[in-house]
Amino acid sequence: GSGFFIQHVNSGESLITTMIDGSSDTQQADTYVLVYSSAGSDLSGHRSVVMADLNGKSYSCSVQIIDTDLQVHGDPTCSSKDNSERMANEETNTRGAGEIIIAEFPCAPALFGPTHISNLDLENTLTVEAAVQAPVPGEEYGCNQKKTTVLAHDDEQEASEFVCDNHVISVVHRGICTFQEKSVNQKEAANARGVIVINTEDDDLFVMSGGFSKDGVEDADDSDCPVTVLVTGSDGQAILDIIDSFEFNEQSQLHARIAITPDAVEVSESETNTLSITNEFWPGVRASPDALQIFSRSGWAVHALQKPSSSKLAEFEWRLFLMTHDVNQGVDDEDVEESSSS
Repeated sequence: GSGFFIQHVNSGESLITTMIDGSSDTQQADTYVLVYSSAGSDLSGHRSVVMADLNGKSYSCSVQIIDTDLQVHGDPTCSSKDNSERMANEETNTRGAGEIIIAEFPCAPALFGPTHISNLDLENTLTVEAAVQAPVPGEEYGCNQKKTTVLAHDDEQEASEFVCDNHVISVVHRGICTFQEKSVNQKEAANARGVIVINTEDDDLFVMSGGFSKDGVEDADDSDCPVTVLVTGSDGQAILDIIDSFEFNEQSQLHARIAITPDAVEVSESETNTLSITNEFWPGVRASPDALQIFSRSGWAVHALQKPSSSKLAEFEWRLFLMTHDVNQGVDDEDVEESSSS
């Protein structure tokens, strides 16, 4: 789809925006926006991804890798409880206790299964957590439905004490089969509650589309997919390095937590024409059939309009209007440098 890139000179904060056709349906609701934000060195290099529809709904996507104390949490991934019940109990009891967040990475949610934006709830965060499983040797792409054994650590002598036969979050590489086939295959092969796909490009994210190849999964549909997200190649390697170096034992287990967090950005204007927004995360993204607004964490914003192009090289072109909004780190819009593409 079409999109644009824009970067703030002073802070180094940048936005990569892509418009996505969600289906062959011509309804406006099936057009989506993916915003990949990098905050630059002035803001500790924070990166985030936001997916939005044209009805004012937006969702951030993140993957956390967690050192979990089993004496506090037990082993939830091997519990017979439904995940939604377990997560509800954690929210009211011990979420945050007995865990160390080792790293957090931005992700792009798949446009199929429970992460399809039409299936997301604006009131509640979609969260799945389970023991993280590295790519299985010989099946790094996750394209085989053959059952795999899930071990919580590498000590084969004590492996029987740490085998999780229920749910995991699988890590697989991009390639060979379709993204939706990977998702369904990992549910079948490893009883995966979630799937993290590692991109082949070090610093690139996009929305994974659904579909099956002619030789792909038979008799599978959208409802058979676990939560599936994409991370950059660099972030994927960082996850693999964490798994490789983690010291598993009877007290600690390495988990992955995938969270799709909702937001509905509200914008107000003061008597002095200063814009203020109410939002849950950065960047704040508000999209409609008429315009796209993106509010950065450093105080500048973009009001973007997509218009038919007069050029034969592209069907559409973008008109970008730069604004400021009221945050503590506000900067002047004169300091913004832009480039665009169709």
